[in-house]
Amino acid sequence: MTNRLIHLLRTLWFMVAVAASCIVLSIPVFIGIFAGQGDRALPPGLVAWFWCWFRAPGVRPVILGREHIEPYRGRPLILVGNHQSAMDIPILILASHGRIRFLAKKSLFWVPIVGWIMKLTGFTAIDRKSARKTRPALEAALLKITRGRNHWVIFPEGTRSTTPELLPYHRGTFNFARQAGVPIVPFALDGGGALMPKGAWSPSAGTMTLVIGEPILVEDVARLSPDELLVRARTFTESALARLRRQADPTTPPGGPARS
Repeated sequence: MTNRLIHLLRTLWFMVAVAASCIVLSIPVFIGIFAGQGDRALPPGLVAWFWCWFRAPGVRPVILGREHIEPYRGRPLILVGNHQSAMDIPILILASHGRIRFLAKKSLFWVPIVGWIMKLTGFTAIDRKSARKTRPALEAALLKITRGRNHWVIFPEGTRSTTPELLPYHRGTFNFARQAGVPIVPFALDGGGALMPKGAWSPSAGTMTLVIGEPILVEDVARLSPDELLVRARTFTESALARLRRQADPTTPPGGPARS
């Protein structure tokens, strides 16, 4: 059996498993939402569905540093870190026991079932093509963060990186986080980009790692400038990624992979 055929079969299995579990679990998910789950943890059925994203293709999620967000369960946080693949949100949802919400591009809300659930559970749609339409959405998200009990994820790169290197961070992310006035938690994701690169229909088997850092406390968020917060968050992510890659490849120099 050729590698191409094996990949095709794995892709079909992943798509069937995810679609079937979505249909089966959609009923308890909607029941949980209408029972008052909007500002609480995502319904267990939805969290179970995201587990299928890992189980079906044989991806092993490794979550380190969860103890940094456990004391904040039921309290608002903003998590910021790198973005590698479509597997990033599922692993963050598992790490937070379903306490995650995020700012998502508007097109995701058009996806049947998934988009409906996102809208009903308080995710915020962002129209990237219109700054005029984005501002009211961000203001609404600020209210949801400050008055809610969930953890919100923002990817300062703005889009998925197609290489192991981080893209530039947007300063606006940290200006927004300062306005929210809640702790900021940096994180690092590694493995997802290789297992499910941009444009792939399914992930390959392997390991994906999430490292959660210590929170930047509210008093420090208020004291530091957006630029200082950006540097602090990015430094954690860069350091965590370098450490993970050294562990995976002991020949990698301390500063990270050599660049040509």
